[in-house]
Amino acid sequence: MNTALKIAALTPAAYRTKYTLPVIPCTLNTANNYPPEEPKKFGRFTLLRILGSGGMGVVYEAFDPERGQKVALKVLRRGLPEEAKGIQRFLREAQALGTIQHPRVVTIHDVGIEEELPYLSMELLQGCSLEIRIQEGKPWPVNQVLQVATQLAEALDQIHAQGLIHRDLKPANIWLSKPNQEVVLLDFGLARRIEGQMGLTASSLMIGTPQYTSPENARGDRMDARCDLFSLGIILYELCTGRKPFEGTTALALMEQITRYHPPRVSVVNPAVPTLLSNLIMELLAKFAKDRPESARVVGQRLQKIQPKSSSQIVLPVAPEQTMNAPEIPPLVEPEPSLPVSRGLWLWSLVACFLLVLGISFFKNTPTGQLKVESSFPVAEVEIWSENRAVARVLTDRPIDLPEGKYKLKLLFPEDRAKLDSNDLEVVPGKVNAIQVVKK
Repeated sequence: MNTALKIAALTPAAYRTKYTLPVIPCTLNTANNYPPEEPKKFGRFTLLRILGSGGMGVVYEAFDPERGQKVALKVLRRGLPEEAKGIQRFLREAQALGTIQHPRVVTIHDVGIEEELPYLSMELLQGCSLEIRIQEGKPWPVNQVLQVATQLAEALDQIHAQGLIHRDLKPANIWLSKPNQEVVLLDFGLARRIEGQMGLTASSLMIGTPQYTSPENARGDRMDARCDLFSLGIILYELCTGRKPFEGTTALALMEQITRYHPPRVSVVNPAVPTLLSNLIMELLAKFAKDRPESARVVGQRLQKIQPKSSSQIVLPVAPEQTMNAPEIPPLVEPEPSLPVSRGLWLWSLVACFLLVLGISFFKNTPTGQLKVESSFPVAEVEIWSENRAVARVLTDRPIDLPEGKYKLKLLFPEDRAKLDSNDLEVVPGKVNAIQVVKK
């Protein structure tokens, strides 16, 4: 049986309207419903090689005689715990993709059922995934981060405009295509309409990849398009700093970090990152959707203001020829030369000793009071000054102890949208002393 749904070429006016594919009945046999390890034919498709596999299915490089070209063919995996729901989710990816015709989103050719197996035929992309390009501990150059960030915001704006949210935005689902490493968004297996018409996901299940999920997803709250913006913030944080903002040895510990922990500001971890970009990323990582930028379009507009003055296109280094889910390639950023071991250790030892002596001289035998930040913003950071030098920093929800005395305060974040109620502070020992951060 061959049940195929053709996705017609849509004019710009047509694809801006809501376009819904017919629903395919999901009553399939579980016996012998998976192609062999290295199949040669699948319906009309000639299967050339396996590109990769995941929890939902296998992706093949295939030749489509009707189109006269190679395609990426995704075939549903057998043995899913709840097969009917798995098939519905698989077909929902096709339905989501069928609404969008845009260079930042992978193009779907058709979707159907062949030999009782659902399949999805897509354009075959050359390049590599962003996941392959990310090297832990190696921040990207700012201009390259801005290019990827701007294109990702454009892609999200397109899918959100169609009433869709992705809900599984992560580096593995972001493709850097040939020849100019342009961003293409992949894998809409978790996408659903914002108005919730489909209702296929149980409220008790967390959707998406834990390290890139949003706090509202971790809490089981209602999600809107701004959950994708949180995931975007995690990706940009990782690109700028070379490390993930949230880590956990278990899924529970990771969820605790995502819902409660405020990572250090990007520009503190990597001073090369402009303040405007650092502030935007921290806003994307706000714990509640209402505190994030209102849309991907707004994010894109703000990113444009941070772009380098040069109007020429920034081209990321070209990788060897790859296709979807290809093997790893060399890192994007070459490691910078390090100090000789003996010299580096000597310098760090000197710095550590200086900080230790400074801390002892400042805190020894001095009564202390607790200091906390009170703010309507989810994240606020204040620097504490004494005798013309910075002595401490304090974050929202992370109180510290300070010796009694008088101090000057400096707001570090979000300085563009907020201000301190007062720039002076007197710490009273044995009491909780509050710093008020208010809107401008």
